[in-house]
Amino acid sequence: MSSRINLTPIDPFDWPKGLVLSVKSLGEPLSVHRTPRWLTQIRLLGGGVFFLLAIILFRIVTQSNRPEYLIVAIPLLFTSLSLVYNGLKEWGLWVLVFPTGIMCWQHNRFAVFPWDEIWEIYISRVSQGVKFFGKANAKGEPQNAWLEFTKLPRILGPTMNVIRHDQARVRISSSLEGFEELSNQIQQNTFMNAWNYCDLALSSNYMIWFGYFKVSKKGICYEDQQIFWNEIDDILIAGGYLQVRNNNQRKPLLSLPLDMIPNPHVLLALIALQGEIPCLSEVSKLNSV
Repeated sequence: MSSRINLTPIDPFDWPKGLVLSVKSLGEPLSVHRTPRWLTQIRLLGGGVFFLLAIILFRIVTQSNRPEYLIVAIPLLFTSLSLVYNGLKEWGLWVLVFPTGIMCWQHNRFAVFPWDEIWEIYISRVSQGVKFFGKANAKGEPQNAWLEFTKLPRILGPTMNVIRHDQARVRISSSLEGFEELSNQIQQNTFMNAWNYCDLALSSNYMIWFGYFKVSKKGICYEDQQIFWNEIDDILIAGGYLQVRNNNQRKPLLSLPLDMIPNPHVLLALIALQGEIPCLSEVSKLNSV
């Protein structure tokens, strides 16, 4: 395999030597994703500038007795720390997709996540611009499902936490080149294993835990609230929350932060099927903003 790869026709780049040695025996990857150097530099530089501005404002507050400046100084400080933290955490991260799974490489350390060993996926920092897509066979049985991002900010955008069965994990953010394609591949290649587990559990009359609530043949149970499948008319992802709705009620039946729900693509397919929401005919989508 050549040590040079063109991610785009405009931006050729060299692979780090350690990465080439790690991948050499695996063959050509299906796709390659990395954190751009320029984005890391912008984060670190922006974090430094915001931190300096925050310090100046704090000095004005203490020396000139102007507490109103704290309204600006405190958010600037937290923004600067977030930019620096994320810039350093994702600096030098590469994610390679193979037919059998993904390999993550960073600073001469790598981890492999085979598709059948990925246990949970969490999607966080989703404020807007996500839609749910599903595919079903002629019998209406789900064959695949995924959440697709339509609006993707590069800085402080969505992140995906991939957890292996032994609790090894990797955090993949929207700062990676080709994040949309990568997130779709991860969800689509892990769907059937998770779905078969859910289908077996429900057919055996077991409940399935999705974070803080349970799903059964009857419906969804959250704390003391029971929502039956025939009560569900729609599913909405808005403002980072998953909302289960009934058309006759203004307030959602259930509203939970999306980042609290493991494998949300599997849960949405389950709700759509059990609640008989017509969203899994060939290729279709649920309402979202």
